[in-house]
Amino acid sequence: MSNSASTTEKGKKGRGRAKLNYLNKGKGTKLPVEFNEKGQPICKGSTKLSSFIGTTTRELIPITWKIWKDISKNFLDGIWEHVQQKFDVDTCHRKYIMQTMEKIWRDHRSNVLKVINERGKTTGITRAAALLKPDNVESIEEWQAFVKESNSQPYKEKSERFRREQIKP
Repeated sequence: MSNSASTTEKGKKGRGRAKLNYLNKGKGTKLPVEFNEKGQPICKGSTKLSSFIGTTTRELIPITWKIWKDISKNFLDGIWEHVQQKFDVDTCHRKYIMQTMEKIWRDHRSNVLKVINERGKTTGITRAAALLKPDNVESIEEWQAFVKESNSQPYKEKSERFRREQIKP
């Protein structure tokens, strides 16, 4: 997915992706973040942390992994260090931040597949997938295998089953 401003179907320019330019200003200074009693970020630093978590997740964590648990502890430790380089957050908040990243990762993965399938109706799945390959996916073969599996009948049946279970009270 490109980092340029997004365009809607009618050609109206969208908001685009977060650039996080404020993080490049004082190198070495960490942005303070306050947390409430539930461990959720609050006040000024919270919005910047949330934007950073979303951008970091989309840019650094490949969507080609099947499930979040497939991601190695070393990789997640590196992501956590990346967060701590920019924000003054205590280790006790790691669980909340990682859970937030997991949800963002799943949502992003779902959104990318949805866009591929929508565009695939007009241009073909292979072309749509090639145009939407994220930069953090190492090889085109890995990406094509992911798209192929995500469009397989067993995957779609499993996805539909989970969707129905989510709706149940």
